[in-house]
Amino acid sequence: MAENPNLIADGQTSFLGGQDASKAPDKISPDSYFAGVNVSTDRDIISPRWGLTSRALTFDPATTFKTPTGLEKEFDNIFSSGRYQFGASYTIGQETYLLVIINGIIFLINKRTNTVTIIEIEDGSQLNASATRLRGSPAGRFFVIHDFPAYPVIIDEYKARRANPDDYEIPISVMGAYNTNRYFIVNAGNEFTAGDPTGTALLPDAPITFEEVLAPGAPFVDQIFQLPTLDAYNNVNITALAFLPVADTSTGIGPFLISTKSAIYAFNTQQPRDQWEAGNFGSVFIYNAGIAGAEAFANVNSDLFFVDGEGEVRTASMSREEQGKWSKTPISREVRNWLKYNDIDLAQYAVVAYFRNKIFITVNPIRVDARNTQSNQVLDVAFRGLIVLELDNVSTLRQGNNACWAGLWTGVNPMDLILCDDTLFVMSKDAQFSNTLYEFTPDKRIDVVRGIERKITSRLYTKEYEFETPFITKELHSLDVTLEAIKGKFEFILKYKPGHSNRFLHWHTFNYEAPFKTCSIPTAIQLNGFAGHSFRDLTFGAPDDYQCSPVTNDLYRSFRKIQLFFEITGEYWELHEFRLKAIVQPQAELNNACTAAYPIVELYNECNTDWDVKEPTLCP
Repeated sequence: MAENPNLIADGQTSFLGGQDASKAPDKISPDSYFAGVNVSTDRDIISPRWGLTSRALTFDPATTFKTPTGLEKEFDNIFSSGRYQFGASYTIGQETYLLVIINGIIFLINKRTNTVTIIEIEDGSQLNASATRLRGSPAGRFFVIHDFPAYPVIIDEYKARRANPDDYEIPISVMGAYNTNRYFIVNAGNEFTAGDPTGTALLPDAPITFEEVLAPGAPFVDQIFQLPTLDAYNNVNITALAFLPVADTSTGIGPFLISTKSAIYAFNTQQPRDQWEAGNFGSVFIYNAGIAGAEAFANVNSDLFFVDGEGEVRTASMSREEQGKWSKTPISREVRNWLKYNDIDLAQYAVVAYFRNKIFITVNPIRVDARNTQSNQVLDVAFRGLIVLELDNVSTLRQGNNACWAGLWTGVNPMDLILCDDTLFVMSKDAQFSNTLYEFTPDKRIDVVRGIERKITSRLYTKEYEFETPFITKELHSLDVTLEAIKGKFEFILKYKPGHSNRFLHWHTFNYEAPFKTCSIPTAIQLNGFAGHSFRDLTFGAPDDYQCSPVTNDLYRSFRKIQLFFEITGEYWELHEFRLKAIVQPQAELNNACTAAYPIVELYNECNTDWDVKEPTLCP
């Protein structure tokens, strides 16, 4: 049978461009898609995001916390229900730990054994449990927690104590950072100073001492620096401290960056201290864009990725290049549909992390409930998901490609991202406002929550396809999809949206099961794994149920441009390409009007479920 001469095709064979919601769907490049949820573009294909596995923690010993009113609560209950305040990686000897603070209590989690111990402050005091977040930083072998307005807490392995002003230790401060062998601190305004250098016999307790600026007769007594009048005049507080690595220096240490919400300043602290006041010590590094909060940035090679005070994502290198231009464009325009800020003040709690050539950024902050040690309700801050920038989806020795946005990753409500050796942990506020520790598992594409497997549901909103005939009316014919490496139970939901429709319409639901594992293989036999099932062309015919537009009374089967929606759930799968087919309708044969009377148009309501998290169940 001869093929219909009016049959035309359009589709997609590459996804290197990633998500691009900065344009209308019909203006997107041929290798991009409009929006992605829980997808990755590794190897120029669409596949599920990395898996997440929750950690089952053991509290040793299983002791209780006694409140000032005499109420006793188990520490695991406080950890689960309390207000999250801080998290970081901390190494003691050969063991790596996660240092987590909840309700002012310091929890030390052994990364290898999952056991949790409590570090108590020597004087019996507690950290400020009323603070939404606390700030901390490593300082040589120590770890410093800034407990403003009290003196900082210095952690030395399994012990913690307050800084002692009689020994010129770290003064009261809001946050700090350690680099160039000194510990830098800032106050609640726009001033900063530096502590004593390490490696000096005369200052054996450095870097936690500040004798050079606090001791009477010291060479740099009362040496405190203030940000330039650009921000000092506007009384803007310091929000973040960072260092910019420089590859072409002997130490690799670049300038010390101090940021407010509106600007970033660079100070040449890598120079000897006696030159700080003599020369050109500080300068404006970036104007009209600053770092939103203390954790809202990440170093990537010799660049800095950060969330600015307006919730947009920028880089130091691109922002510097734009200083002489009229416009300043963030790099997050492509994912602006996910950058939701009902309260822009919550942007200060944003977290950015760089791990295995991906950049993770928390988005859509919300206020959630928590319980203090008295079991009273308090407010906490969590995020509805992460946007993910992939830096090496197909880069090789022979070919390099630009970074692209994968889109939104959901499944947890992150409060913090903690990079610990070769693992990226996520502290999440789960259902019933329970604090849960997860880790990303890049080699798995399924979630494991409290020991129960949870398949990942991925969504892809494609660009709009015009078949290179934007002014010609066409009729939907079929769709061919190339799916490979399918494993386990698999569901593929297909929807379509003609250009004159205000919503996606159901096309087809395809269910399949691809067995890929067995328990009958002897354990002595080594296998590389079972191959998944593949479809060269999974064909879906035209939708059976043609509907009409309530606005124009035209049939949806006749269109000029069309957008697709895929919802895919499975243990693993790969989407390689797809091809749409349509039939050109000769103008003389067009019959697009519905026979029904012209309707009374009603407002259409559809809930946004892209952010939803499905809880695991014991039933399939």
